[in-house]
Amino acid sequence: MSTKKTKKKKVIDGFTKNPKNPSSKKPVEGPKKVNQEKPAEAPVEEPVEVSSEDTTVTIIEADNIEESEETPKEGTNNDIVEEPAIEDDAPTETPETDIETDTKTEPEKTEEVEVVKIEVESAPEEEAPEDEAPVSGEELVANAIVDDTAIDQNLDELINDIEKDEKKEENKTGKKEKDSKKEGSKPLKNKEDSEKKVKKEQKEKRAKKAPKKAKPFRWLSRLLALASTGAVIALAIRVITTGVIPNKYLIPALAIASVFSLFYLFKAFRNKTHISILIFLNILGVIITGASIFGFIKVQETMSFLDNNFNDNKEYSVYNIIVNKKSNYNSLDDVKGKTFHSISNFVDTERLETAASEQANAEVSYEDGIISLLNNAINDDSYIAVLNAGTWDATISLEDGKNNYNQNLKVIGELKVEVVKENITNNSDLTTDSFIIYLSGIDTRSGVMLDRSLSDVNIVVTVNPKTKRILMTTIPRDYYVQLHGTTGLPDKLTHAGSLGGLQLSMATIEDLLDFKFDRYIRVNFNFVINLVNAIGGITVDSDVNYNITAWTDRNCTYHPGANQVDGKCALAFARERYAYSDGDRHRGRNQEQVIEKIFNKLTSSSTLISRYSDILNSLSGSFDTSISTTDITSLANMQLSDMVAWTVETYNLDGTTGMTYTYSYPSQRLSVMYPDPTTVETAKAKIKEVLAGTVEAAPTETTETTIQE
Repeated sequence: MSTKKTKKKKVIDGFTKNPKNPSSKKPVEGPKKVNQEKPAEAPVEEPVEVSSEDTTVTIIEADNIEESEETPKEGTNNDIVEEPAIEDDAPTETPETDIETDTKTEPEKTEEVEVVKIEVESAPEEEAPEDEAPVSGEELVANAIVDDTAIDQNLDELINDIEKDEKKEENKTGKKEKDSKKEGSKPLKNKEDSEKKVKKEQKEKRAKKAPKKAKPFRWLSRLLALASTGAVIALAIRVITTGVIPNKYLIPALAIASVFSLFYLFKAFRNKTHISILIFLNILGVIITGASIFGFIKVQETMSFLDNNFNDNKEYSVYNIIVNKKSNYNSLDDVKGKTFHSISNFVDTERLETAASEQANAEVSYEDGIISLLNNAINDDSYIAVLNAGTWDATISLEDGKNNYNQNLKVIGELKVEVVKENITNNSDLTTDSFIIYLSGIDTRSGVMLDRSLSDVNIVVTVNPKTKRILMTTIPRDYYVQLHGTTGLPDKLTHAGSLGGLQLSMATIEDLLDFKFDRYIRVNFNFVINLVNAIGGITVDSDVNYNITAWTDRNCTYHPGANQVDGKCALAFARERYAYSDGDRHRGRNQEQVIEKIFNKLTSSSTLISRYSDILNSLSGSFDTSISTTDITSLANMQLSDMVAWTVETYNLDGTTGMTYTYSYPSQRLSVMYPDPTTVETAKAKIKEVLAGTVEAAPTETTETTIQE
C-alpha cells in the first residue's frame, strides 16, 4: 500500500504559523469543525454548524493520510469529534478536538503520528441560504488542510514584521540610554530610583537658582559655627575645673550655650537656611566666640596666678653681710674664708652656719645682742657682721639718731637660703566654719618675700561665713607686748616680725587676744605700691587742716581734703604718724582708709575688666599666704551662690604712748604704746561674738593704764 506523507501544518488563533518564526501570523480560511465516520460504513453527510463566533479546532495530522477521493482502505479508522462553539467572552482555554488516524499497515511502514494542537479563530461567516445543500465531512476535511507553501509564506511575513518592530524598540531604548548617560544618571530600574532622580533634579534646579556668591558665605558661616562651638566648649571645661561658678548658674549657662551651638551648627550646615538668618547667627557667633576666648584667657590667668601664689610653700632666709664703710671689703668674694659674727637669739643657727659654709667657706661666732654686734662692726674695720635682712631693716629704721648705723656701716653681700615654710595653720572649711586671718604688712621692698621683717601692719580679720559678718581688729605696731617665748622686757609688736618672723608675730598676738589663727596673709610694701599703680591710683582724704609732708617719702605731700596719689604716696600716707598729734592711732586709721580705697577701686567693674592682667601681674611675688587655691574658689563659689551682703566692722586697740627699753634693744629707749586693758578685753569679746555668731555684751568701762618707765 502506498502512502503519501504530508508536512506538519499548524493553525494557531485563526492564523497560520511558520515554525521558523512562531510569531508570524496570517489569517486562515477554512472549515470550523470536522466529523468523519469509519470507512467500513457508507459515508454519511451530516450538517456542520458554522458559528460566526470564534471556534477552536484541534487537528491531528498523520503522515499516512492519502490524498485521494477513494474510500479509505480496510484497517483504517477515522474518528471525528465535534466540539461546541466558544463565545468571544469565554475563557481562553478551550476543549480540544482530536482527529486521530490509525493506519493498520505493516509494522515497518507505520510512521509515528504527531499530535498538534491548532487553535483556529474563525472569521465571521454569512449564513447560508436555507435552500443550499449541507456540506459533507470530506469537504470540511479537505478545506481544513492548508497548502504548505501558503503557510510558510504567511509565517515568514509575520516574522519579518516582528523583527522590524523589535529593531524599532531597540533603537528607542538605545537612544534613551544615550540621553541618560549624557545627563550623568543611570537608567531608572524601579520606583525608588525614579523618586531619587526627581529629588536630585529639584535640588539641582534650586542650586542653579541660588546665587553663586552665597556658597563662600555659607562655608564662612560653617567655620564660624565650628569656632564658636569650640570656644564655648573650651571655656566650659575650664570653668568647670575651677569650681568657682555654682551649679545653679553653671548648668543653665551650659544648657543655653549647648542649645545655641547646636542650632547654629544645624543652620550653618543646612543649605536651605536663608542668608539673613545666617548673618544674624554669625553676628551672635562672633560675639560669643570673642567673649568665650576672652573669658578662657582670664580664667586661665586667674588660676595660674592662684596656683603660683596661693600654693607656694617656699620662702627665703636672707642674711646681710655688714662691714664698716671704711673697710676694704666690698663683696662676698673679699670675705670668703673669714669668720662671720651674728646673734644667737631668734636665729636658726644651723641654717645660717650651713649657708656660710657652702656659699662663703666661713665659720660663724655669736654675740649677745644686735647693738653690741653692730657697734663692734663700727669700731673694727675687719669685723664682719651677719644679720637677717629683716632685722637689719628694722635696726636702721630706729629713730635714735645716735649711732647712725646706716651712715657708718655698709652691706657688701648676702647669703640666701630657700626653705620650706612651716604649716602653722589648720585645715578648717572656710565656707562653713568661722575663721581668723592674720593680715601682716611687712617693712620690706625686696623682690622676694623674706622670712624676717618688721611687721608694720597687724590686723586680725575674724570671719563668720554663716552670719556673713567680718570684724577687722587693728593692733598698733608699737604695742608694747611680751614676745612669745621670751622673758624679761616686753617689746614692740613690730619687732616680733624682724626677730622671729611671721611665726613669732602670730604667736605673740594669740597670747594677747587668747585665740588661734586659721590662716595668714603677709604682704610687703611693694604689694601696696604695685597694686595702687595697677588700678590707676586712689584718692585719699586728709582729715587735718594743714599740709603734710610724709616722713618716709619727702616727695609726697597732702593738702586738706581729697588727694589723688600713686603707689608710693599711698604707702607713705599709710605709714605716716609724726604729722599727727595722736601718732600711731592716726596711722592705723590711715591704713584702714587706704585698704578701703583700694577695695572700692578693685570692685569697680571698669577697673577690674580693663586692668585685670595688670592687677594680677602686680601682685605676683609681693605676698604669701596659707590660704589655698581651693579656699579661694570655695569662698567665691559660696558668695556667688547665695549673693548675700556682708557686714564689715572695724575695731582698734588703744593705749598710751611712752618711751622705754625693749627686749630687742635693751640699752636704747624707744617709742612704744602701752596697751589699754579695756580695749584688749573688748576686742576679745567681739572676736568671740563673731566666731560664735551671737551677740555678747562687751565691757563698757575704759581704763587707761600708764606703765612707768
